Amino acid sequence: MSVPGQAGAVTSLGALDALLAEHRDRVERTARALLDLEDHAGRRVLDDVELTGCSRVRWAQLRERLALLWTHFDLLRRTVETAGAVRARRARPGPAEVAELGELLSGRSVELSRVELPLERRGLLGPRERAVRIGLTELFADMSAAFADIGTAVSRAAAVWSAVAARLDPVQTELDGLRARAGAVGAAEPGSVLDRELRDVATTLAAVRARAVSDPLGPGRDGGGRGGPASKDAAATGLGPRSGSHAAESEPSNRDLGRSGLPVGPPTENGADLAPDLDAPLAPLLAELRRIGDRVETVARMRDSAPQVLAELHAGVADVTSAEAEADRVRTEVLAKIIDPALPPPVSAGPELRAALERLTILQQVGHPVDAAESAAELRVRNAEAAAEAATALRRASELLLRRRELRGRLDAYQARAGRLGLVEEPELLELHRQAYELLWRAPCDLAAATRAVTRYQRGLAGKEGRR
Repeated sequence: MSVPGQAGAVTSLGALDALLAEHRDRVERTARALLDLEDHAGRRVLDDVELTGCSRVRWAQLRERLALLWTHFDLLRRTVETAGAVRARRARPGPAEVAELGELLSGRSVELSRVELPLERRGLLGPRERAVRIGLTELFADMSAAFADIGTAVSRAAAVWSAVAARLDPVQTELDGLRARAGAVGAAEPGSVLDRELRDVATTLAAVRARAVSDPLGPGRDGGGRGGPASKDAAATGLGPRSGSHAAESEPSNRDLGRSGLPVGPPTENGADLAPDLDAPLAPLLAELRRIGDRVETVARMRDSAPQVLAELHAGVADVTSAEAEADRVRTEVLAKIIDPALPPPVSAGPELRAALERLTILQQVGHPVDAAESAAELRVRNAEAAAEAATALRRASELLLRRRELRGRLDAYQARAGRLGLVEEPELLELHRQAYELLWRAPCDLAAATRAVTRYQRGLAGKEGRR
């Protein structure tokens, strides 16, 4: 039914009974909605997280409005209870009771506050303050608007928390599993290196989560909302939103008090869009987890398959020793056959690797699986580096011998061409060939000079050929 506001009061007893029942229902549903709000996950996020930026300011404001919302609910409840007591006085209320009941239910029956009047507005014997009053319908409408703003904020906070959790919880699960795995293989004893590294990752992950959820109501994730103070008096008390149309003139939304209460899920926006970009802070964390995981698996493998690991490392060290011996042999040949080859100093990591392998074997024998695994991982890396260095040394030395062989082949090919052209006995070409031949077959060979000599023979042959 249509209920007049402050412009008039309802005088029909039937209408008053219906209005009293409506307000009683609103009180009951409002109580449930406010309790839902108190227990909402987003409320706990905003209360428990160390907020920053706009969210710190925004939630401080909304907490004041929430406290005021409970105060106004108490006013609403007590006024409705008073109206119920008036109605219960008589089965057939007289005109006085009907008038009192009408004033309580449809008049300005709720005193929100008292405002001190400035001196110039007082009379000599007049009151020093003025009561700020509002009707039940207006009070409920403004409470609904305030509830919608607060509900939007807590729902947004819950959505941000859920979006962040969707990214970070799998990382936390991986970290927990890695810690359990490390403990199972004896790799993370309290105070050990791996134990400290796992604790560092956990601390960093917690800090990433704290930063990610610290400003859920900030720019782009604003939890602000609807408009509509019921009156200047209501705005002066801090009740309801600060701008917009009269609250009683609009139908309450599905988030308003007395309808369906506070939504328990996130707002309609995509939750993933509410979370900050976590790729950058997660990248080093995931890389560190992979590194630690590799080390834990090395410990597990050393514990479970030590003979196989040692055999593989023995084979690797032997391969490096052989590669270094071959590189040294070719280097010696180059030094004998090539002038100033500009080769780096010889590599000789084999003795160091063999000594490390002996230490590793001792660690394994005396029962230090973590230290043995760390040594095995380091030895595997150093072995690979030494193998690469030996291969590089062999390649650089071999290239010089191949270069000399190439120049010899080119000189023979040019001479064969000169023979086909009948120019092999030409005096100038004979002299050029002799110079190149002596440089290439002399030990040690000057590759730079030999290269120039072969080029001179090639150009001399081309010149003779062009003049024929």
